[in-house]
Amino acid sequence: MTAKGELLNLLSNKINLKILVLLRNEPSYPRMLAKLLEKDESQISKRLRAMERAGIVKGKWRRVNGRNVKLYFLNADKIEIVFDFDECKV
Repeated sequence: MTAKGELLNLLSNKINLKILVLLRNEPSYPRMLAKLLEKDESQISKRLRAMERAGIVKGKWRRVNGRNVKLYFLNADKIEIVFDFDECKV
């Protein structure tokens, strides 16, 4: 799959979009996101890693409540998808 195809695939997933909406408000870590979305933490971590590889989010290790956690931040102010006659631009 191309990089654009991978990005579109990530952005078309409902759970991924909910994660991005939550990260738009404030940085968070997988356990907190899983709790808010009522999903399994491992599933959320997997999605965050995929979005980090695609450049949608970025993660930094931080100390939160006495624990080392990977805190995720939204890596863009805006994501725009443009469909032309012969291509798709993200």
